[in-house]
Amino acid sequence: MRTRFWRTITVDEELRGLAASDGFISQAFEHVVGESSEAIPPIDLRYGETAFNERFHQDAANRCFYTTKGGLIGLGPSDSEIGDLVVVLLGNVLPIILRKEEEH
Repeated sequence: MRTRFWRTITVDEELRGLAASDGFISQAFEHVVGESSEAIPPIDLRYGETAFNERFHQDAANRCFYTTKGGLIGLGPSDSEIGDLVVVLLGNVLPIILRKEEEH
């Protein structure tokens, strides 16, 4: 679960769009606060100039974490709300957040 968390917040890519290597993901563990064993641990990204840290700051701007009813985790728009739908449309690989709007 913990590795999935780190891969989710970086879209499983290093800088320049390369697939995330195990070394890249291991950089993430340098930012875990204390000895936390939580699946989504407290992190401190105020220090260190790692490729992971740079990628995280690039991708996490104006984003929030979410979990689905099925227990999946993701990184979505900061204005996501409880009740929004998380879907993967045919032909896409990334999830999309949908919200029911009032009738016009």
